[in-house]
Amino acid sequence: MRSRLFGDGFNITPYSDEGQTIPDNGFAEWDYDILPIKSGNLTLTLAVAIRYKLSGSDEITDLPVLTRQIEVQVNRWWTTTHFIGDNWQYFLGGIGTVILAIGGYLGKRWWERKDNNHHSENS
Repeated sequence: MRSRLFGDGFNITPYSDEGQTIPDNGFAEWDYDILPIKSGNLTLTLAVAIRYKLSGSDEITDLPVLTRQIEVQVNRWWTTTHFIGDNWQYFLGGIGTVILAIGGYLGKRWWERKDNNHHSENS
């Protein structure tokens, strides 16, 4: 048998081969990790095909497709923490830039005050 899981709006990672032989006990398992990447009413589809030998040739028969509507809601905390975790270098760069800008501004003001105090003492 061959199994394929797909859907727009999902990152789907298969953890087993799409094509597997069904053992004598009649049980095989297909494992997937499914991560929604957007919210809304999304469609997840499972397509299954059977492969069999007929008169010395391989034949494949597609079985009816199973389609399900999945309502995905956003978890703001999870989304935010994973976004920051995946892009931490940009956040640190942005924070560093802000700190440098503030430091430069404060340093310039300090230097101007020091310079003005030095000039008023000499006058």
